[in-house]
Amino acid sequence: MNTSIYISNNELQVVAGEAGSRGVRFSYAATLNIKGAVLNGVITDEGILKNALTALRDAHPEISFKSVTLTLGSSLIYSKRAQLPALPDKRQIRVVENEIGLLEEGEELVYDYAVLKKDKSSSSVLLTALKSDVIDSYLTLFSSLGMKVSRINTMVNSEIKLLRACRELTGKTFVLIVIDGVYANASLYVNGEFRLSNRVRLFAEPGMEAYATELLSLASSMIQFAYAEKNRAEVQDLLLVGGGEELMASLREALSLPVSPLALSELMGGERHMEEYLYALGSLFAAGRDINLAARRKSGRKEKNPAVRRALAYLPLGALALVLLLVYLLVNAGKLQKEAELNALKAYTHDPAVLAEYAEALSVIEIRTQLADYLSALTTKQEAASHSAEIGGELIAALLSRMGDKLTVTSYAYTAENSTLVFKASASSQLSIPELVQQLRDTGLFSDVNYNGYSSAVDGYYHCTIECVLLNQ
Repeated sequence: MNTSIYISNNELQVVAGEAGSRGVRFSYAATLNIKGAVLNGVITDEGILKNALTALRDAHPEISFKSVTLTLGSSLIYSKRAQLPALPDKRQIRVVENEIGLLEEGEELVYDYAVLKKDKSSSSVLLTALKSDVIDSYLTLFSSLGMKVSRINTMVNSEIKLLRACRELTGKTFVLIVIDGVYANASLYVNGEFRLSNRVRLFAEPGMEAYATELLSLASSMIQFAYAEKNRAEVQDLLLVGGGEELMASLREALSLPVSPLALSELMGGERHMEEYLYALGSLFAAGRDINLAARRKSGRKEKNPAVRRALAYLPLGALALVLLLVYLLVNAGKLQKEAELNALKAYTHDPAVLAEYAEALSVIEIRTQLADYLSALTTKQEAASHSAEIGGELIAALLSRMGDKLTVTSYAYTAENSTLVFKASASSQLSIPELVQQLRDTGLFSDVNYNGYSSAVDGYYHCTIECVLLNQ
């Protein structure tokens, strides 16, 4: 039997069992109270956590702690689905690092990925990153108790593996919300495939109207994101883990959508009420290329120290900056040279002495005609460049007039060659972004509107990038 432990803010869940194509078999499952030991995935009181693990081991000697799979729940964990080229593992890790990037100077991240689906040329993967000091704190704590953590998984990856094994969800488009103490984890699946997840803090108390409103807002954002995708997927069901019938009835009425509890009894061989162990159970399933932050952390130490790693990470950026600087200098040098040549030509064509000396020569007329054409071409290019900027500005002004104060455009660029307007925007509400995407499509101005979701930042705003292709006039 394998031992899987899930740690959230107030609880530690442990399951001893095995999982495979026929479902899950388990010999033991329990939930321990560790209130005050962990805050958003970060250990705040080692003593509470150590006492809970020691008591568990002493009370159940039949459970093995020689190879523990640890699953963490935290908004500090970066999770994102992406389509990447099919590459060998070591090269793919580098692509993952570049895709995610560095959080900030002085912070070392551990990167990993799980392959969700692949073909000959590319793979759909779940990208993951977590601060190395968070990983180290768990490895050190378990080691001090004589327990070995062989794998560190994330709650999102664990959930994906478990739901993939549920045959009744194959091919379905649905939203799953898991109430995890004072947090709610929402995930969107389109045609049975994971799209995105979001973890939010719940501020209202269960049973209050505001509590249902917070969950309704979370579910609505997922449903609108699904519809805002290119294929405009329509969510068929909302599945819930945690919360009672009254909450489900409230969401059902507000969303006009089937709302029901997630059922794992078929997967569990008829065993009921195991849904609360969702994340611990999911980590029992094996996968091909799977996430293991513990192994990645250990291999990262062998590869290079943090200082060298950060220096190498910034090296491509430095090289790019140098290339851009050289290009800038060359372009400006060429521009200055052309302006000098143009001024010299203007002076020559307007010199009275020259005009008087060659007034009767046909060649002078031909030269002046050629110079006039040259000046006209330069003027046309300058007008075209400024016109592109005017088009971008006019479109942005029109879009802002539609959104009012719901959205702020932070930057934009218009490319005349392919009639494409790309802009970055931020909003105080995640609902404003899908609303904007739909309004853009409804204007009839664009042949295509591409939108890959939004991200949240510590400033409390939601950020997105939207690409609009103008219709050919």
